[in-house]
Amino acid sequence: MPARIWGKLKQWLGRKPERLDEDPVSTNLLRASNDSVVHLKYTTTVDSDYLHRGIIVRYVRILADVSFAISNGGWTEPDEAIIDTGGPISIIPRHVWEQIQHGFYSDREMEVLVGGRATMARFGQVTLRFHDAQENTRISPPLTIKASLLSDDSHPIVLGFEDFLTDVELHSNYPRQEVYLSFPPQ
Repeated sequence: MPARIWGKLKQWLGRKPERLDEDPVSTNLLRASNDSVVHLKYTTTVDSDYLHRGIIVRYVRILADVSFAISNGGWTEPDEAIIDTGGPISIIPRHVWEQIQHGFYSDREMEVLVGGRATMARFGQVTLRFHDAQENTRISPPLTIKASLLSDDSHPIVLGFEDFLTDVELHSNYPRQEVYLSFPPQ
């Protein structure tokens, strides 16, 4: 691997991200709407196949900790979900939706494509909340979303656009390592 690429990678991996509270504009925005903001987190991996060829390719995901409504009026422990801004609808694996309050819009399973692979699911809905990645006591208002409730556990929790990003603002600034949801006033 060329030394120049290795140097860039070490510099990128070793950098300290600027914090949201160092920016006066963002800080004032958050203070003005403190209760309606929930911070998320990024995960980044570097593709080693490309790296061996001297090319840095980052795989970046936005992750959220979510809990789901259960039938006794409580909530599950938070579980990690991937936010997929290109996904039209959310997907919930069987081991999750079987334990939570859910409803179905259809009586039959249908084939859905997830990550290019076909799997079976029923179209339904679930209610969830987002847990702040920086302040674990900050939790979003409940949000009911439509989702494909998978017949198996072949995929993680993935939150797509419908009923989530159509109703909640996603703010993402990767260079500054800022990512959060902003909920409308209730």
